Amino acid sequence: MKNIFVTGCTCRTGVGQHLVKELAGKGDFLITCLVRQTSNIDWIDKIQNTRVIYSNLDDINSLVKYMQMQEVDIVINIAGIRKALNVIEAMKIAGVKKGIFVNTTGVFSKFRMASEEYKIIEPKMLGELQNNGVKFAIIRPTMIYGNGKDHNVRKFALYLNRHSLFPIFGNGSALIQPVYYKDVAKALVALVENEQCWGKAYNISGGTAITYRRFIETIVEALGEKVKFIHLPLQPTVYIVSILNKVLRSFPLKTEQILRTTEDRAFDYADAKNCFGYNPISFEEGIKLEIEELKRDGYLR
Repeated sequence: MKNIFVTGCTCRTGVGQHLVKELAGKGDFLITCLVRQTSNIDWIDKIQNTRVIYSNLDDINSLVKYMQMQEVDIVINIAGIRKALNVIEAMKIAGVKKGIFVNTTGVFSKFRMASEEYKIIEPKMLGELQNNGVKFAIIRPTMIYGNGKDHNVRKFALYLNRHSLFPIFGNGSALIQPVYYKDVAKALVALVENEQCWGKAYNISGGTAITYRRFIETIVEALGEKVKFIHLPLQPTVYIVSILNKVLRSFPLKTEQILRTTEDRAFDYADAKNCFGYNPISFEEGIKLEIEELKRDGYLR
């Protein structure tokens, strides 16, 4: 039985929770979940072949202790790329030679808000993994959605459920490819089971690329609402918002947030499909499932 050490088991996207359930269901793995003291772990207690340890990713000595104590075979870092170097350092000291790391396709963005940290950290992370002789794989998901608690599509759904007007900056033609959270978890499971696919990074996107406007329309249709779109000219809007940002520091909208909606964020997942059979659902399918989650949890009227 392989020992899997997972960070980010309780992440808001739901990827960690679904990953643990998928791995535990196979019966071939013992999963150790690293969580904070404040995390809700009721669901973990109900799953066989799981253990919980309390610590944080800034405490490298604690990570080393638990990795050695649990005789870890593979580390899966979902908790965020910002702490990946700490995880790799702990792996080096503990002698763990296999790891899977979750980054983001945001690393390819031309906007600093979306990419700056990732562009700095990923090369450092790759260098450390290679220098320490760690067998690794990296996945870079696009916008993750679906469990009703994510910070992405959930915000759009809640807004569109309560408002009849929605602004679109420019023509709304930029391509995006959101990925359902269970598909991200399944990609991680597939990599655990297919180590011949390791040694590279995979872009993990949804089943279909759609325009930004179609993305919003699909959410509206799944909600059963009627919403009118207001197309705002891009450059004048950016100019006005830049002034508001200077005058009102608490103004909720930033210019980069506007420009980001005009950037193509669609990514080919052919490498993942060819190597480990990655086969994601479309946004049309996934958003219906998320709307059901939000209704069941009482977030939608």
